Amino acid sequence: MRSMLAEFTYICNRLQAYQDTISSTSSSADSSWISRPAWLPVPDHKEFTFPVVALGPMTKMTELCVDLTPSLRDEMCSYFLSSSRASSVAFLRLCWVLQMSPRLVKLTAQRVSVRNHHDPRFLAGVIAYLSSLEELDLTVFLVNQEQLLEKSLSFPFILMQEIGESQLEVLRVQECQSSMEDDLEVDTGTAALQRHSASLRIVNFSNCADWQGDAIGLVFDECSGLEVLKPTTRTGWEVAYIDLEDTVDSIPWKCTRLHHLEMTISETALPGDPILLMKPENQVFDAFADAAYEQGVKSKLDQLEKFYRQIGALTQLSHLHLRAVSTDAEGAPLPLETTPYRRNNFPGMLSLGDEYTGGPGYLDLLGGLIKLKKLQGSVLATTDQTRRTMGWPEARWMARHWPDLEVTRVL
Repeated sequence: MRSMLAEFTYICNRLQAYQDTISSTSSSADSSWISRPAWLPVPDHKEFTFPVVALGPMTKMTELCVDLTPSLRDEMCSYFLSSSRASSVAFLRLCWVLQMSPRLVKLTAQRVSVRNHHDPRFLAGVIAYLSSLEELDLTVFLVNQEQLLEKSLSFPFILMQEIGESQLEVLRVQECQSSMEDDLEVDTGTAALQRHSASLRIVNFSNCADWQGDAIGLVFDECSGLEVLKPTTRTGWEVAYIDLEDTVDSIPWKCTRLHHLEMTISETALPGDPILLMKPENQVFDAFADAAYEQGVKSKLDQLEKFYRQIGALTQLSHLHLRAVSTDAEGAPLPLETTPYRRNNFPGMLSLGDEYTGGPGYLDLLGGLIKLKKLQGSVLATTDQTRRTMGWPEARWMARHWPDLEVTRVL
């Protein structure tokens, strides 16, 4: 069934009319199964200026798609009812319809408005009883605030806690901007991911700007059955990213079955960009002449080495797409429109190293990626940082260790 708000309101009144009809013709014992919950809003009897045909419970319905977005066009409908304007009424009626639809396989509900943090838990509890549900797509708003509730990860995690253990296979979260600074939210997320750690195969965070890495770090920590991780980057001014430090803090990752990994990572550049400071005449790093630079570079290289070693341990990986995002002086990601990620690089990742210049090389750490078919992202060999550190030795190494490589954006 597919319906807009005015249609959904009318359908709910028809369902209630059916209940009234059955209740008036059956004994109380026979009609107990259709008793109305105390929290369900009363029907719009006083407004009926048109026939309301009774409609029996749709207990065999397998797909429901409803959009609860208020619209002026709704008021032009011949069957418009004023209760459509009350978001709280629409919310409760949706919960009631879901309770009467135990065979739902696919549920899509847009613009579900909640009044407080009790409502999401109530909705999650109702959805948890849909034992046949395979696909769920919800857009939830907080009443009186034009804000997606998903911008806090609390709602998806609350829902995950209510769903039966190890039943969730695919998790997609859109427009989430939470940094999970609240310890309670971190605990909620940890418990939710642990509950489905064995069954989760695909995790996709889409358009999640200002990311501090907490949620992705939890995925690395908890999801042992994960096969696909795709935190999608939005083009333009907003960038979904995770700090290099957060990826390292999660090591060793439990998601050893990954075969598709996409990530945008910040804070990958070496302090002072020493590769750019090489003297052409003798190929010596200026940065290493300064003690402060030397310590900063060593610390960053240690992080990078741990990260590359962890990537190399993902022996099932066939698709690797790593983007290095540029940051300003305060560590904030720069817009992709002005600093395309392909111009950046991961220091030493695709180099075997150079004893003469002292340039770092960690390509050997990726030798475990024997199933690699696609390598994309910040891996160009023609950038200022990499053209001096990659050559035929690296090309021969890739041909020998990655025999199945089909697509690469190195050149």
